[in-house]
Amino acid sequence: MFFSRTGRTYVTRRRISRENDHWCVKMFVFILATVFLVGIPLYVHSCEQELHEMTLAFTEADEVMVSVPSDQNPQAANAGELLHLQSADIRTSSTNADPDFQLAVPNSLKMKRETEYCQWFEHYTETRTKHGDEEEVVRTYHYTKGWSPHRIPSLFFDQPFRYNNPQRDPFPSHYWQAESASLGDYTIDSDIINSISSFKPKIWDSESLSEFRSSSAAAEQFNYMGNGYFYSPYESSGAETLAKLAGQFLEGSLDVQLFDFLPQCIAGDI
Repeated sequence: MFFSRTGRTYVTRRRISRENDHWCVKMFVFILATVFLVGIPLYVHSCEQELHEMTLAFTEADEVMVSVPSDQNPQAANAGELLHLQSADIRTSSTNADPDFQLAVPNSLKMKRETEYCQWFEHYTETRTKHGDEEEVVRTYHYTKGWSPHRIPSLFFDQPFRYNNPQRDPFPSHYWQAESASLGDYTIDSDIINSISSFKPKIWDSESLSEFRSSSAAAEQFNYMGNGYFYSPYESSGAETLAKLAGQFLEGSLDVQLFDFLPQCIAGDI
């Protein structure tokens, strides 16, 4: 869920040249024509080429793929063939474990920790109005706060003290995977495991969390919130709070808006 605030508005006027105006229009038309006449055909061709190559690959695989009825008793005749099988008997050569959270998922082929950060996003809207030989530009900054898969530097925001993004990142996103695994009597190697791109959330029970309570993540105030999510609130020091207030006073952002009264995450939460 995202929450929005309105920042400052700037109004500027500048004298415009008719010659420059015409040049800009011509340049815009040229770029637009180039996109339509060159860019779009190239994009369509690349899509068709990719679809053609995928169709050929699937057709070739379908012709040579051998479906086996079970994950037991491999046949020598199938050695070196492309096989299709189903198995519920998965055993990995190693256990995927997150040392920071002290969590492990035995016999998982691949595991990832996906970190999200509560951050401010800055954007602006702009309107231009012509008054004779002058153009009035009205630019208003807007700020949206929500969860992001990466940290967003706020140093160059228009109001960096009011919309500060702490850059804490104790446990970035990370992947783990088994070197190899067996599916019944069959074996798959790291190349096949590495190609896996789909995941589902892991729901943890109290027994699985027994070691988490003494982990580095717990020391960073992470708590299990359910549905696979762990949450750590951002806590600013007294000196940092005073510095932000002083900065907000100087930049004129000590205002209150309706958004401030809604329940929301704090920039810096993970």
